[in-house]
Formats: sequence, C-alpha cells, structure tokens
Amino acid sequence: MADDTFAPDPIQPKPLQRDVLILAWLAGLVLLGVLYVPTVSWVVGRWRGDEYYSHAPLIPLITAWLLWDRRSEIRAAWRTAQQPSRIPVLLLTALLLHLFGTLADMDILKALGAFSLPLVILGLARFLRGPALERLLRFPLLYLCLGVPVSGPLVELLTVPLQNRSASSAAFCLEWLGIPVRQAGVDLHTPVYSFTVAVPCSGLKTAITLLTMAILVAHLAPRLDFLRRILLAVLSLPAAFLANTVRVACIVLIGCNFGEKAADGFLHNFSGLVLFGAALALLFAFASLIASTAGSATALPATRNAPSDPGPTPGAVPVSKIILILALMLMTWLSERYFIATDPTPRGKPIGAAIALPPAVGDWTGKAVKVDPVVYEVLHPDAVVEALYYPGAVSRSTQPEGAAAEVTVIYSHNPEGLHSPVVCYRAQGWTISGDEASIVRSGDRAIELHLLKGEKDGESLRLAYRFSDAAGTVNGRLATFARLAANRFFHRATNAGAVEIMFGYNPACTQEDGTFTPEFSQFIIDVEAAVRRQMIVQAPKR
Repeated sequence: MADDTFAPDPIQPKPLQRDVLILAWLAGLVLLGVLYVPTVSWVVGRWRGDEYYSHAPLIPLITAWLLWDRRSEIRAAWRTAQQPSRIPVLLLTALLLHLFGTLADMDILKALGAFSLPLVILGLARFLRGPALERLLRFPLLYLCLGVPVSGPLVELLTVPLQNRSASSAAFCLEWLGIPVRQAGVDLHTPVYSFTVAVPCSGLKTAITLLTMAILVAHLAPRLDFLRRILLAVLSLPAAFLANTVRVACIVLIGCNFGEKAADGFLHNFSGLVLFGAALALLFAFASLIASTAGSATALPATRNAPSDPGPTPGAVPVSKIILILALMLMTWLSERYFIATDPTPRGKPIGAAIALPPAVGDWTGKAVKVDPVVYEVLHPDAVVEALYYPGAVSRSTQPEGAAAEVTVIYSHNPEGLHSPVVCYRAQGWTISGDEASIVRSGDRAIELHLLKGEKDGESLRLAYRFSDAAGTVNGRLATFARLAANRFFHRATNAGAVEIMFGYNPACTQEDGTFTPEFSQFIIDVEAAVRRQMIVQAPKR
C-alpha cells in the first residue's frame, strides 16, 4: 500500500513578518548608505587628485568581478546558515572604526573609516549567516582596502629613503656604463647634465600600483600555497625599485646624449610607462618561477577551504538580529552628528588669513623668498613662508650674501602638514651630526628649540627649529602632532593650528662658547612671538 505521508513544507514567514523583514532590510541598506556616502565621496575625491592612486578606480571593478566569479558559492552559503555569530564583534568593531575615522577629520584617520566599509560587510555576513559566507567574501572585500588613499604618510615616510636609494643605485649603473657621475643626496651630476630624483621619481607610485597587481596575481595563481603567495606579493617591491632605478639611469643617459629638453620632455614620461610594463613583466616572471618550484605536491585540494555543508536550514534571519544591526548603525550616525561639538568653520579648510613673516624684526630687515612648490606637494600645509633676514649693520645692496638668518614658517591645522627637518635634510644629502634641545633666553623670556647640525660637500648646516601651537603650551613634533589631532577630533573652536619655525643661521650668530649672541636670541624670540600673535588672532571665536 502506498505511503500517503508527506514531508512537511518548509517553515515560511507569515505575510506580516515578511513585510517587516523587507522593511528592515531596506532601512538597513538606507542607513548603511547614509553612514558611508561621505566616506566614499572622500575616497573618490582623493582619487581624482592623487597621482599615487590613479589606478584605484579599477579596484572596485576587480572586486565586483571576484564576487561575480563566486556567485554560486556565495548564493549557496547564504541559503545555508552555518552557526551565525551571537555577538556582532566584527560589525561593532568596524562601526567604531568608522566613527573614529569620521570624527577625527584627518586624512590618515579618515582612511580608517574607509577601511571599515569592507569590515562592516564581512561583519554582517558573519553575524547573519555564519563564517562560511564571510570566508567567501573575505578576499574580494579586503582587496578594496588597497584603494584607500594613504599616500600622505607613505610619501613622508618612504620617499626620502626611496629617493636616496634610487639616486645611489642609478649612479652605480651609470658608473658601470662608464658615465662619470657625482651623487649629492638626490642630485646626480654629470659633466653635461644634472638630474634631481624628485618626489615623483622616487618609485613610490610604481611600488603601490605593482603591489596592488601582485596581490591579485598571487590570489589567482592556481598552484601556490599561502606562503608562496605572500612571497610573490613581496617580490613586487624590489621589482618596482629595480624598474625605477633603470628609469632614472635612462633619463640621465638621454640627457647626456640628447640634451636636457629630450630628457625632461616626452621621453621622461614615456620611460615611466615602459618601465612599469617591464616591472609588470618581471612580476609575472616571478609568478611563473614560484609556481614552478611549488609542484603538484603543494597544490591545494579543491575542498580545503570549503566549509562543511550541514544541510539547508530554512527560515529567515531573526528579526532581533536585524533590529540590533539597525540600532548599531543608528547610534553611529547619531554619534557623528550630535555627540561631538562641530567646528564652526568648514572642515579641511584653512582658518583665517595666511601666516606672514614681518618685514622687520628689531634692527633686522627681511626679504621674502619664493617657496618651492614641492613643499605643498609633499606636506599639504595651510601656508609656508620664507624670508632672509639681515642685521642692521649689513647692507643688502652691497652684501646680499651677508644674510645672517633664513627663516621658514610652516603653518597647518593638519598634523600631516608638519615635517621633520632631519628627514628633509638627509634627503638632500646632508650628514646629520647633531640634533639636541636648547633653551634660548632674552630678558625674562625663554623658549625651547632644537639645534640641528650637519655637513655636506665641505659645507656646514646650522638650523634651530621649533614646533608649537598658538598658545605656546606644547613644544616638539610629537606633542604638537597630538595637540592638533585632539583639536581636530573634538572640532574645538579654539583650534588655531600649529606652526613649525626653522632658523638657518651663520657662524656670526654664535658666540665663542657656541651659544647664540644676545642679538640673535632676541631675534628668534621676537619672530616666534610675532608668528604666534597671528595664530591667536586667526583662532575662531565661539
């Protein structure tokens, strides 16, 4: 006799519950968009003006392709919940990271907010459907992090050593080819042509782009284990450095044989394209070599990373989980809007007029000097001013070389706008022999600054520098950086920014015991006071 017993139908949500779930999903998507539209806008805006991330618009397309390639596995993992997380640790951490990055209002910390977007999606996947889905989404979404622009700190930290290494390596290649060359820091001098390895020629752009490609190639390589994939990605960096060294050497060779116009014109830019192609070819050669050493023994089984399939578990995501997610997102949005006092001035814009150096300080007279545009390219400060000052006994018309002091002021509301003089001068080929703190006094006033000494090609460097805020309550680069970061994080209306003042001086400004003369000490204190008065005036009032 036939069995008339039928298996029960899967549990379906009631019409009202289904409508609530749909509305909850829509609300979650809308709130996620509200949270991240400013962050995504900031990232896209940086792409447009950041030469180091000109390749970044391709990264979301690559992520979309990787997700589409795994669409069947993702669909199966979504339908099969695998012990979803009870506490949304990853989601909560990502939202807090986004909150911190948004409130900090600093480029390097805004990047944290951008990094949090893939983490939010991964946290949602783990919290709602378990680790199986999160594992499938992990690489495609984390690959988006390579498109977050962090060139500011990278330029400050890496361009100086990269410039020096590229210059020294190119000089070695030229000498090997029989070209007489003399290296002075980042400058290469030949009898007929001189070339400066500037910031754009450091090779950092090639390294960032090639590393992005190497990580993708390593991920797609079929026969590589995890360690070999890491090795392939790391090898992209020496490949980029080698390509940049050959490019610099080629530019100098072109300049020696065809003149300055040929070296600095079309061939200068075209050589970068050719050498990047060569570096990419070298990367694929590394990939083939590493894959050949792997062999079939290291091939990963097809099911190694595949999650165990416990079988379909019908039913919708619990309403309580969706409500918790919405509450977390809403709290993040409210915190960004209302918990921190907002700055009455537009974020990211300079407050007030630019800092100016006085034309005369006591008996000293000043002459303005044009600032190198590369300073703005590297630091992005609010203002940079520079002037030569002459003591009253020196006539500028008869003795222009008699300037006793060269004063440079860097003014910024962004901590990234200030820089280390030690790093700067080492990039120019100076050997630093001393950097110590000192107190300068004049009457009842005293300020603390650092004295920097160095040598290059028989010349001596004498520099006194100081970092400080408008109130003069902090001194030193780290303390000033921390103060600026706190002011921007809390959007304090009293934020007048910070300043870096550098005094280059000649031996006539010092006494026999090495201390400054009373006249120069008074000059330093007067200049510092004049600059701080301008900063206080520019501070916005409540």
